Amino acid sequence: NLGHPSAAAPWERLSAQGAAECPRVNGPCFLRAARERAGASHIVIVNHALLLSDLVAGGGLIPDHDVLIVDEAHHLEEEATRHLGFDLPQARLDEHLRSFSGDRGVLNNAIAAFRGSTAAATRRSTVETVCAETASRLPAVRDHAAATFALLVGLIARETQEGGNRSRELRISSGTRAQPGWSDLEIAWQNLDVSMADLDSSLGRLMTSLDGLEEAGLINYEALVSEVGRLQQANVEFRQMLTEFTAQPKSDAVYWVTQRGYRGEIILHAAPLQVGETLDKELFSRRDCVVLTSATLGTNGSFDHIKERTGFSDADELMLGSPFDYPNAALLCVPDDMPEPNSWAYQAAVEQAITDSVTAVGGRT
Repeated sequence: NLGHPSAAAPWERLSAQGAAECPRVNGPCFLRAARERAGASHIVIVNHALLLSDLVAGGGLIPDHDVLIVDEAHHLEEEATRHLGFDLPQARLDEHLRSFSGDRGVLNNAIAAFRGSTAAATRRSTVETVCAETASRLPAVRDHAAATFALLVGLIARETQEGGNRSRELRISSGTRAQPGWSDLEIAWQNLDVSMADLDSSLGRLMTSLDGLEEAGLINYEALVSEVGRLQQANVEFRQMLTEFTAQPKSDAVYWVTQRGYRGEIILHAAPLQVGETLDKELFSRRDCVVLTSATLGTNGSFDHIKERTGFSDADELMLGSPFDYPNAALLCVPDDMPEPNSWAYQAAVEQAITDSVTAVGGRT
């Protein structure tokens, strides 16, 4: 289940999504080959996720292009909101830290890479020293991370009621940040950030120690350098997300935390309130021609809503009628006795309403 938070970190180790280039490898690189084929093509088809990943990365993931056609454009705002914000499960951070240790951890691999090599003896000593330093810093990061997320668990417990599906969600507002307990969370985050900054420094020194050893006969050298670089980048991104969520929230974004699942997994969330300005500046205005198309872009005979939400203004418009016979082929039912969506009883009521409706019309729904 790639959508499960615990699957995110292993998947990131396998996936090329967001990668600017291949790691240094001897042999064919499928990512580079795919990009070369795309660069030589007249038409390149990508999904919304890759289009927005390219925007966030500042380009380089898909070929340069002057004409962009966005099909099913009613999903563009939602996808942009997802990519311009973030979701940070505690499980991802835990998996990140586990990647350093153990027999298959990057630190052990870095030391083991020199076995059988008589070259670069000085570098070997340096790598061993840096790995020992990095390992000594990991317990502090783990402890401070556990303390930070434990305080979030306590905050959720005080401010929410457990629902029937064992899931809790808490909006982090200015009022939440003004509570006395929030200062404890900021202190825990500061300790975590300092320890992760130390980890950044160690990873930088490890990368420097491994640089330029392509001909030294190290075991799996290219994969090792790639893994150290990935961990270094991930560590920076985790620090940025934790800093924004805890101490430096953006004025045009919303933040919330969820606790879900049997083990009560904690996930930090951030999302921009409006993506229109970013899409206009970083996506639409950088192409000679952009077309948004979909069967459901209009609202009450107008494109005003989609233009406001996506920032797609000053465009020619064309609205065509639907070929579907909605008056005779569709029926809209709106129950007027439902609990509020934030009520613990809402989910069960929705399920019952759907069951009753489908039964009443004899299926075909």
